[in-house]
Amino acid sequence: MNSTTKGNALENSIFEYFHNLIEIGDFFGGMKFCKIFQKKGYYSRDRETEIIFDVSIEAYLPGSSNYIVLFLIECKNYGHPVPVSDVEEFFTKVQQVGAANSKAILISSNSIQTGGLAFAKSKGMGVARYYDPQTLKWQLDRSSSYSFQEKYSSNSFNIISALSQESQGSSIFDFHLQTAKRPTNSIAVFFEDLCEDFNLEGFSEDFWPPIKQQPSLVPFQSKNDLELQAARVLEYIKYEQGCVDLQELICKHPAMTGLQLKHTEIESPVGSGAPLGRIEFKPLTIEIFIYPDRNIGRERFTFAHELAHLLLGHGRVMRREYTEEKDFNPPKSLIKEESDIFRMEYQANYFAACLLMPRKSFVEHFMRGLRLLELHNKGFGALYVDTQDCNVQNYLAITGVLMQIYQTSRMAVTIRAKELGLLRDDRNSFSSLKRLVESENGFQWLGREVD
Repeated sequence: MNSTTKGNALENSIFEYFHNLIEIGDFFGGMKFCKIFQKKGYYSRDRETEIIFDVSIEAYLPGSSNYIVLFLIECKNYGHPVPVSDVEEFFTKVQQVGAANSKAILISSNSIQTGGLAFAKSKGMGVARYYDPQTLKWQLDRSSSYSFQEKYSSNSFNIISALSQESQGSSIFDFHLQTAKRPTNSIAVFFEDLCEDFNLEGFSEDFWPPIKQQPSLVPFQSKNDLELQAARVLEYIKYEQGCVDLQELICKHPAMTGLQLKHTEIESPVGSGAPLGRIEFKPLTIEIFIYPDRNIGRERFTFAHELAHLLLGHGRVMRREYTEEKDFNPPKSLIKEESDIFRMEYQANYFAACLLMPRKSFVEHFMRGLRLLELHNKGFGALYVDTQDCNVQNYLAITGVLMQIYQTSRMAVTIRAKELGLLRDDRNSFSSLKRLVESENGFQWLGREVD
């Protein structure tokens, strides 16, 4: 792709993004108050000719033939950070065509040199880094940067890092933005800040509605709701106990009609951020990535996680998603800008656990193990583990056999047992916990066989 074609690709994406918002009435009152153009020229007295801008947005008062606000957008689709000189040059061009009622907005697919960010802030410019939705970890039907409308983000450091560091990616937001006032992930906050320099008296609330948080698109479901739904799914294969046959489930469940299942081998070992699985809803595809250090339990949980997105109807909100290892144990605190995503990921994880380790069967095998080890609840929970060797060995023995029965990882078994109130874990050291969870030892019930 040559530089012109590459530049046009970003320009087309930005034009389409804002054109869609205007068309549905979600930007400056929509078509009633707003016009958007691509490659339109604006007259410069200094040059005595027009200067062509990549994208321009004109905002009008009702009944007026002259725009009251002009946003001029330059798109930079470089394979390197945008230099300070480009920011300065673009600002100068905007000044030539209408300094009083225009705002310069530079949008880049790459980072922007820190000097450029400082210059833009000093001149009241808007700058943004745009991420193609195809590159995001979660691609939602509704743009995350449009949906997120909090005035002050707790994510300011990450936004500045993404704007200034070439290697910084984005998993959720399609825009990282900066105004003279603040960094933000919100398109609404970004344009509201840019408009503070203008006298917008006379604009109706329809033109510039007050910023408010968008409602969640993902309905709340309790743990019991998810347990019941997983149980109904398992009825399709007449499940009774033991390892769940996911392949049989695919063949018999009507929601999986037309599902394409792919297994892709990866030569390098699993690393931080490496995808374990991926789901795409159009066409309906689940892809599982196979690594040299193959882990059947990890692959099964990944597969069940992606199936959960399908079975829970997340395709109504999401177009595609990929999963990495850290997603299987998400943070307990809800982050506002990630609420829909957090909710979907939590539901997918819990549903996957219910699907792979059905409650009734899991509890029966767990309690049978306690009886064989002659363990009794002494007020600390059915199974208690701290750093004492005897308690650790009991923990490894019971979770080891459950790993074999249900073909899942020790981490999955541990989390499931905790969620069901069967395990109390009082180990304080995260590093020792991680070593124990990842250990492949202790699969036998102290030499006893369990059917």
